[in-house]
Amino acid sequence: MAIESSRRSETTPPRDFFDSLQIEGEKSKLMTLSRKYKFLFLITPIVLFLDQLTKWLVVKEIPYSSRIPIIPGYFDLVHFRNRGAAFGMLSELPDHIRPFFFYGIAVVAVIVLFFYFRSLKGEEKLMPITLSLILGGIFGNILDRLRYGDVVDFLSFHFQEKIIRGVYLEWPAFNVADSAITVAMMLLIVSTLKTKGSHDRQKS
Repeated sequence: MAIESSRRSETTPPRDFFDSLQIEGEKSKLMTLSRKYKFLFLITPIVLFLDQLTKWLVVKEIPYSSRIPIIPGYFDLVHFRNRGAAFGMLSELPDHIRPFFFYGIAVVAVIVLFFYFRSLKGEEKLMPITLSLILGGIFGNILDRLRYGDVVDFLSFHFQEKIIRGVYLEWPAFNVADSAITVAMMLLIVSTLKTKGSHDRQKS
């Protein structure tokens, strides 16, 4: 009996061994989950800071509605104000509706993005970056609306002074927040294509 008991103790790992494995597994899971929040707490504040810093410099140094050519005929720094969404969309909404409309859209978007962010798996990388960029862009532009009543735009790309059929060949002026949201949309397309490709390979 004593011999059998000693053999069992030699072949059966102690309980502490399993407890340590469980603890290590929980630690690994927490580290993986915290990775996505690192993206959130790093990227979103950086986007917000750069957006507000550049806008502050523009308001301080460039008179309203003026241009500073950087690449003559193609790229200017400007000081424009946008009452609408990104790239001037919905700027014709009535004044008594427009602020509440954009505040409401921003609040709903942040809530939806937050809950979607929580649902992401810890090992995901591309989607946390995408959502963090979008949140930084939303916060940057909504802060402008609270401070100025509209959004400061300062990056203007155009094709010389060409006008075709009455249309001036110029992309609507934008800012760092708009750029972050645009990059996020591109990453979202890439993520969707990658997911679709992996599903197609699994089916085949």
